Amino acid sequence: MLDKVCDRPAFPGKGRLGVSVRGKHIAVFKVGDEFFALERYCSHAGGDLLDGMVENGTVACPVHGATFDLRSGKFVESEYVSPHLARAMHDTKAYRVVVKDGAVFVDVP
Repeated sequence: MLDKVCDRPAFPGKGRLGVSVRGKHIAVFKVGDEFFALERYCSHAGGDLLDGMVENGTVACPVHGATFDLRSGKFVESEYVSPHLARAMHDTKAYRVVVKDGAVFVDVP
């Protein structure tokens, strides 16, 4: 089900917006002309991904540097986690974003 999170012109200039949709905390990112949405908090350390560095199609947890793919939510890597522990890292949930009629919507099942 699509839930409106904001009008496109009102999306924050910093390119990130935290929303709560049906009890789920979601981080919405705008990179160029594309929008992405992930669970707001890191699946491992609970860091707020809205405070993380966004680059090369990923966002990094500000607590331990784990990076997640903005499109899929897949765990990519962490420079602060040993390779052994990295195998145990969990992906984060990604949500489909739709922009239509001048508004930004997130598809939350």
